[in-house]
Amino acid sequence: MQTTAQTQATGTGSVVIDWARVRPSEEVSAAQTMDALLQWILSFAKRSDIHVVLPSARKSLETRRFQNKLMSLGCRVTTRIA
Repeated sequence: MQTTAQTQATGTGSVVIDWARVRPSEEVSAAQTMDALLQWILSFAKRSDIHVVLPSARKSLETRRFQNKLMSLGCRVTTRIA
């Protein structure tokens, strides 16, 4: 899977994932890419240290569902205003 997710480690040990910039490849669907991120997050010990930036949630039901899943795992989630 090739995506262009940008992650940033800060001095506090947190991880920022700018999911708004992710563009799934032609071989991998957006749903598969989201599932891969969720699996990675499940393996992360301190999920509250993960901050995910999503594209505007108003655009798709899939994005809103993804946001809800991330929040239920304890991640901090923000959305970009489009």
